[in-house]
Parts: sequence; C-alpha cells; structure tokens
Amino acid sequence: MICEKCNKNHASERHHRMSNTKQNRQRYGDLLDSPINIQHLCYSCHHNEPLDKLSEIAFCSLHNIVPRSKTGKIIYDRIMKFDNKKVIQYEVLIKK
Repeated sequence: MICEKCNKNHASERHHRMSNTKQNRQRYGDLLDSPINIQHLCYSCHHNEPLDKLSEIAFCSLHNIVPRSKTGKIIYDRIMKFDNKKVIQYEVLIKK
C-alpha cells in the first residue's frame, strides 16, 4: 500500500484521524478502526508532516451516529436545530 499523503513511499503506519485515546475507544470502540478514520502513511509523513484530525462532531457525522460525549451531544443538538442536512459543514466553519 502506498502512503496516502506523499503517494511515493510504502505506507507502514496507520494514523487515526480521530484520536485513538482510551476515552474515545470506550465511546466508539471498533469505529475508530474503520476505513473512514484510518489514514495509511509512510513513517516520514506520519512523524514529520501536519496530519488530518477529525473532531468528534465530524467523526460522528461521517459515521451517521450521534456523538456520545456530553459536549459532543450539546454541539450536535445546536447544529441540528439550524441545519439537519450535514453536520460536517460545521468543521469547515471552525477551520476558517
């Protein structure tokens, strides 16, 4: 498999776009290892390049599930009041 970032080297490492922390593992289990959340990278890109990160809201939107943390549920509910089409649009607004 080729690195998804540089498209040159062999992808020897897996990067979790939403962090693979103990709390996230308890809340989302095997969803953290889904193809949507995994990015295959070479060693150089994984350790030397800025990497894509997903917030809980974006992660849940991509998996079509409701966030499971208290803060995530509050944000999700507020977004859904205004736009129930795609929660992922919220991510674009924060990054600008």
